[in-house]
Amino acid sequence: MATVTHPLASNSGHALNSSQAGQPVIAKARLQYAANHAAGDVIRLCKWPAGHVLVDAYLEIDDLDSNGSPELDLDIGMVDDQGTTDDPDCIIENTLVGGVAGGIVRMNSKAAMRIAAVDYDRHIAATVVTDAATLAAGEIGIVCVFLPAAPNGMDEKITL
Repeated sequence: MATVTHPLASNSGHALNSSQAGQPVIAKARLQYAANHAAGDVIRLCKWPAGHVLVDAYLEIDDLDSNGSPELDLDIGMVDDQGTTDDPDCIIENTLVGGVAGGIVRMNSKAAMRIAAVDYDRHIAATVVTDAATLAAGEIGIVCVFLPAAPNGMDEKITL
């Protein structure tokens, strides 16, 4: 049986501490969802700060579709106004979150954790995949946890 060790897990040095890794930035936003947005509509929820990577996110949402067969489907992703790297479902994808009695949905795509930091702000946004069959006004909230991009290759990919 082999043991593979990432350089950050080696015995040569101390464990990374918060002053070396940087302090987390937590973005929290809540908005009233009172209009039945059409498929393709983009709802900007919060900013993705420059120089940071996303490490966790969750969406908190009320039951926004009161139909017996709810249809509201929202994807949560990243909007890049200055670049060409929009990814509308890189955080939460293929989820009928608003149509199933609301609740909390955690980040379910590894894609967001692999998006590199850039030197400008981007946005976290909800994209309407399917609009509500019968809109029931309510709230959408999001919490995102960001860390400063790792200095000196501490987050670099290695081949095992």
